[in-house]
Amino acid sequence: MERGSSAIYGANAAGKSNLLRALRTMKRMVVDSAKWQHGDTIPVMPFRLDVATENAPTEFEVTFVADRVRYQYGYTVSHDRIHEEWLFAYPHGRPQKWLGRVW
Repeated sequence: MERGSSAIYGANAAGKSNLLRALRTMKRMVVDSAKWQHGDTIPVMPFRLDVATENAPTEFEVTFVADRVRYQYGYTVSHDRIHEEWLFAYPHGRPQKWLGRVW
């Protein structure tokens, strides 16, 4: 098994901590989603710096490589529901849609 490492670097106040918080939130949402019941409030914070998007669903997306295959997973979410979810795999450099759900 190959192991890799990653580094996040940049100037102070460039968003490194916010990136880590977003990844932690994404992980928590995926791991805990099976526990949610209808009517539960989903723990997301909308983007509030733009009036046009402060009421729009929040989008999370991550691209990663595992066993030499690139994957792209993401979803859009608001306080009351997951609006959309997707997973693409690129086993031979071309995208394969493995999951696609829309509310």
